Amino acid sequence: MTGIVPFALLFSQARRGDVPKSGADCGPIPTNFNHGLDGGRPRIYKPALTTKTLKSAENKEIVGKGKIMAQHVSAKKRIRQTKRRTGVNVRRLSRIRTHIRSIEEAINGGDQKKAVEMFQLAQPEMMRGARRGIVHKNMVSRKLSRLSARIKNMAA
Repeated sequence: MTGIVPFALLFSQARRGDVPKSGADCGPIPTNFNHGLDGGRPRIYKPALTTKTLKSAENKEIVGKGKIMAQHVSAKKRIRQTKRRTGVNVRRLSRIRTHIRSIEEAINGGDQKKAVEMFQLAQPEMMRGARRGIVHKNMVSRKLSRLSARIKNMAA
């Protein structure tokens, strides 16, 4: 047999005893070849569970459905708490964004009275989110400052 031999074919030939004579006929040997250890079988390569593999649809089910699951009681409880708190935090962040959007719509519409009312409703909600760690407190201060300045400039 001449030319480059595929690596998988090389193993089937080795089992039959029909291995090419020279190294030039075999092609490059891959780095995961174990060079005769373990009876000449190739190493089985299993990639580690990384964030890239977790992003695929089938691997989300692995983590979410309990195939890779915590064994300790406190770790299981922590998973339940995290899931519950994540839902609360998502809803709270959504409320904050909705308040900001309503203020900006009132400003863009030119209704200063409505903008002030919406600002007074949004301010405690945004500060609560900052206190609970949903959003950064400096971001809340910056947003509130800029929105109040825009509302104030509507009168001028």
